[in-house]
Amino acid sequence: MNKKMSLALLLSLLLCLALPLFAFAETLTTEALPASALVTDEAGILSTDEIERLERVSAQVSEQYGCGVYIVTVEDYRSYGNNVEAASEAIYRQRGMGYGAEKNGILLLLSMADRDYDLAAHGAAAHTAFTDYGKGELADSFLPYFRQNDWAGGFEKYVNNAAYLLQRAAAGDPVDIIVYDSESEPMGLGMKLLLSILPASLVSGGVCLGMRGKMKTAKIKTTAEDYVVPGSLHLSVNTDRYLHTTRTVVKDPPPESRSGGGGHSGGTSINSGGFSHHSGKF
Repeated sequence: MNKKMSLALLLSLLLCLALPLFAFAETLTTEALPASALVTDEAGILSTDEIERLERVSAQVSEQYGCGVYIVTVEDYRSYGNNVEAASEAIYRQRGMGYGAEKNGILLLLSMADRDYDLAAHGAAAHTAFTDYGKGELADSFLPYFRQNDWAGGFEKYVNNAAYLLQRAAAGDPVDIIVYDSESEPMGLGMKLLLSILPASLVSGGVCLGMRGKMKTAKIKTTAEDYVVPGSLHLSVNTDRYLHTTRTVVKDPPPESRSGGGGHSGGTSINSGGFSHHSGKF
């Protein structure tokens, strides 16, 4: 009896010791899931070492800014949707991607069958960082690598530049198009008139001085009507009409060369599903 009781007590003690280990293992698996799901290479274009390196860097960026930076490669997007953008959205939702309550993140999907790609952003923080213009610039950074079949190099460019866009947004200075127009320019009306009249005045003044000696016999006309040719069109009413506003679109320059004020950003086009996209071919 004593032996049986001792054995039962020993088993109970071992069970008590094992339970925390099971709980720790379950917690570790749950916490590690977002990081391990950041890079999914279904198309098999990356080596194990490349996947591990990309996962590690993507996890650091994602945790730092609370916005997932995801990579997925597939053989053919048609397994997930009728176009590459629909496929990205389906993958994003089905796999529970995104950080926080708003599921913030950006996904780069590569479909190898027809060499299609899509950048899909979701969540307010992601839309702020990855504007329409910003996603275009991001694509321009990795596409040259993919066109040379340098998959790891292209993905590294993607993650690094995604981190830069997130850093800019966190600093309150997201990368975007800046549009200047006549209503929003920081220059006063008097200065605008001065700058528009001054060059013409200098040129006309020089011309007049050059012709002064040749016009000694000319008489000064006192009214505008003196210059109207008899029998020609006579204007009896003069009106000023607004024709157009001049708008100038410039690319977002490096931080050190940007000037503040006077414009508004191009922003992000978000669809009814809460996603914004930039897609094309590589």
